[in-house]
Amino acid sequence: MADERDIVKLSYETLFMGQALDSGDSWAVYKAFDFEFPSAEELKHLKGIIFPGSKNAVYDENNAWIFPLKKLVKTIYEDYTHIKMVGICFGH
Repeated sequence: MADERDIVKLSYETLFMGQALDSGDSWAVYKAFDFEFPSAEELKHLKGIIFPGSKNAVYDENNAWIFPLKKLVKTIYEDYTHIKMVGICFGH
């Protein structure tokens, strides 16, 4: 039996990737809440990244994965300017 987090995760992946899969582009999923982030080598080849959001707020330091996610956003913004970013909603 899947836990609630797996169901929510699958729903987000389906929501954001479902229609895009027909585009012919390659997609990867990184689970920030499990400390999965793209490597520097992977970032060189990404065109865009979607941050679908979380029930946790970005300023909630009680979730250890929030800090590395913020660091990733800053790194992409400063060092990988070719990557387009979309952030949806945190703290909902």
